[in-house]
Amino acid sequence: MKSPQINIQKRETLISLLGLFIILGSTILLYKSVPDFGWITGLDQELLIENRLVYFFNSSNATDMFFSATAGRYEPLTFLSYSIDIGMGGEDAIRTIHLMNLILHLLNIIILFRLVKLMSNKVMPALIASLIFALHPLNLDAVAWLSARNTLLCAFFFLSALLSYVYYLKQAKTAYRNISVIFFLLALLSNIMAVLYPFALIVLDQIEGKELKKSASEKVFLFILSLVFLIIALLSAEGQQDIEVAYPLLSFAPGLFLLKYFVPLGISGLHQLPFQHGIWQAASLTYIPFMGLAALTGWAFCYYYKLSRKSRYFHVLIAMGFAVWMVWIAWTSVQRLPDWKSSASYWNRVIELYPEDFQAYFYRGDHWAMNADFEKAKFDYTRSIMLNDNSYKAMNNLGLIYLQEKALRLALAEFSNSIRVNEDFYKAHLNRGLTYMRIGKNELAMENMDRAIELNPDEPLAYYNRGLIFERANLLDQAIEDFSRAIRLDPYKYVFYKDRGKAFVWTQRFQEAELDFSRALELDPSDPEMWFRRSLARVSQNKFEAGLEDAIIAQSLGFPVTEDYIKGLTVQILELDSIRIE
Repeated sequence: MKSPQINIQKRETLISLLGLFIILGSTILLYKSVPDFGWITGLDQELLIENRLVYFFNSSNATDMFFSATAGRYEPLTFLSYSIDIGMGGEDAIRTIHLMNLILHLLNIIILFRLVKLMSNKVMPALIASLIFALHPLNLDAVAWLSARNTLLCAFFFLSALLSYVYYLKQAKTAYRNISVIFFLLALLSNIMAVLYPFALIVLDQIEGKELKKSASEKVFLFILSLVFLIIALLSAEGQQDIEVAYPLLSFAPGLFLLKYFVPLGISGLHQLPFQHGIWQAASLTYIPFMGLAALTGWAFCYYYKLSRKSRYFHVLIAMGFAVWMVWIAWTSVQRLPDWKSSASYWNRVIELYPEDFQAYFYRGDHWAMNADFEKAKFDYTRSIMLNDNSYKAMNNLGLIYLQEKALRLALAEFSNSIRVNEDFYKAHLNRGLTYMRIGKNELAMENMDRAIELNPDEPLAYYNRGLIFERANLLDQAIEDFSRAIRLDPYKYVFYKDRGKAFVWTQRFQEAELDFSRALELDPSDPEMWFRRSLARVSQNKFEAGLEDAIIAQSLGFPVTEDYIKGLTVQILELDSIRIE
């Protein structure tokens, strides 16, 4: 005969598995469309779309991730995970990143369930906490926004560290404590929010009845580690404009989000901090703190539900109230999730909630500009400038549209306005230099490119365009030097090799020209002109057969290769063959 204890354990295991299955299934059902979502203008551009480090997974880039900051963030594991996803996903990289974000959320739900179950010794508080955490609309941003990978990854390691520590408390095995420290370090390398970990351990110690002073003294090493990473984060964020990105711990508005936790109204990816116009708080920053709040909610519901059994009225009222609240938050999540589908829907929602915020119009303008809807882009950039006459990025991007439309004087005026507001904004100097190049004022163009390089010596486009100016002045050695610098900074830009190859041809360095044209063709084999240029470079080295092959390919791709050129190479090859025979 089986003991009652074994039967109870089996029953709890069955309830746990069934409950988790329902919660995970509901989460997948809610987020099933997320892998088809796109990316959102703003931070996604800086961290992913325009971040050369994550696009090519190699030892050099991996080293740079651990020894440099991107967009004011020191989060090497986050960028490493992006790079791995991009490598696996290829052309479907965005889909892969979204899918991995969802998988991380599912893993976090499972670990949270296990953690709460271990701490409470009960199944129901763990299931309720997991259900709230899985479906709450404030977590939409963390799951559906590409740039929230740092939060999801940090939460995974953070929860794993907590779980390991709880095993240490329960079993007193030093190995679990050591494992928890490793997970904590990985969390710190993912997101600075992990500095909350030592405080979370003290809370767990208090629940287990440890003395506060002893508990705190045992965490000295963890506090020192947190302080080191906090200093690194602050140094990395120096000079960043977006305080909510640079200093997430300082900008976190607990009162605002605590209200939205219980009353999920006005949900979006970004929220303005109360009484601080123009400063935004990303909703994803609540992901880690709300794990604790969800656990507390689960425990509180079970406690008061059990306590209310003496009164049938309150018993039913508590159950109904919680059920209605859960339906509300789940329905809100279903309604609001499509806001993250594209930049347009995302920024439309932010503008709907905060119609006077200039940054929202700027980022929506970026979306329209990237989709070649220039009239809408001009409207949004102009609106951004009207709301804030210091919106120098909007001025710069408005100038880019005028440059695209060949309204060069208007473009020049906008770039100059941008520089007037922020003289250290290198992109405006670069773009004003481009405009002067179009006008033919090469000296002024050179001054602007020099200034852009001075402000940002790691911008390859500034070197490339300065190289073009040198090329115009027939200063080919200087042009080649600048093209080479651009290539060192970004070795995957086709046009850099193309123009350096042309400069090599003009300086009679045909072998080097051939190498550059070959590299350009590796990056874009569909350019017929490049096949013909390599043909010329090869012919100049008496490589007639290879030159003929390139010429035929160029001709097949639509380049106007003359029959005389083809015949001439054929004759040269035949003559060489006859000489060899003799």
